[in-house]
Amino acid sequence: MTNSTDVLEIIRSAEKQGISYFGLRQHHEPVKVGCKLAVSYDQIDDQEDEELNGTCASQISYDGFDLEDFDFDCEHVIDQGYQEGPLILIGGKTQDFGNDDHEIIISDAVVLAVIKS
Repeated sequence: MTNSTDVLEIIRSAEKQGISYFGLRQHHEPVKVGCKLAVSYDQIDDQEDEELNGTCASQISYDGFDLEDFDFDCEHVIDQGYQEGPLILIGGKTQDFGNDDHEIIISDAVVLAVIKS
């Protein structure tokens, strides 16, 4: 697993490229750093899936200076069990908030790091 010091450096590098929002997600298939992700869909019982304006992720504890508890953030995503697959750090220039706890939707999301294969 990538440690929080490495992730902080990745985030700082991404910020220099104009990326301001970051999240974690488990992705249903292997991806590579730099890969742009497809949009997610809102799945509500008994309704047709609705396309969102970005890729769903779990918000991380980054305050603009430091990662408060990155290991906890990673475990939270894995424990939620939304998807199987690699745990990845994604980033983008805009975000909205989702319906679930800690859920964010990052527009034009790109893979910044594979945290756990």
